[in-house]
Amino acid sequence: MKYLCLVVTICALFAFPGEAARAGGLPSWGGGCVGIGALALSGTETDTHTVPPHVDTFSGGTDWGVMGTVTAGYDYQLPQGVVIGAFTDFDFTNSDFTTTSPDGDSNRLREHDAFNVGGRIGYLITRNTLLYANGGYTRGNFKFNYSDEYSNGKTFDGWFVGGGAEQRINGQ
Repeated sequence: MKYLCLVVTICALFAFPGEAARAGGLPSWGGGCVGIGALALSGTETDTHTVPPHVDTFSGGTDWGVMGTVTAGYDYQLPQGVVIGAFTDFDFTNSDFTTTSPDGDSNRLREHDAFNVGGRIGYLITRNTLLYANGGYTRGNFKFNYSDEYSNGKTFDGWFVGGGAEQRINGQ
């Protein structure tokens, strides 16, 4: 499978520091935040499927789309450098993936929106660097079209797990 993807991201995040930071103490990782973001993508893919006695090559698979996201969350810093938090976000998109089979049929999968709610737990490895694991519930809405003859919308519920790192830039 060949896959090429171009990604451009624009993001803004606004944080509201916790009481310890406002009182002039050590930097606090507690407090609320809201954020917005945007993403554009484009790519191509070619798949070969072997089902005896045929070898089918689905060519011309293309991905494209624009996605926006809105997020909000709150973290609380416990003693010993442990941070816990909760967050939610809503993604809206017109992401689209289209393939054409050898017999000329066109298949299209489009994602409309997704909603996530979850929590995270992390540890401050330095006073300005947080490593964390997260997980939670997700729900996405999709639509599938087959050769303009069949269309079906479907909502999928599931869960996610992940992790990451955050670096405080201003050190306060």
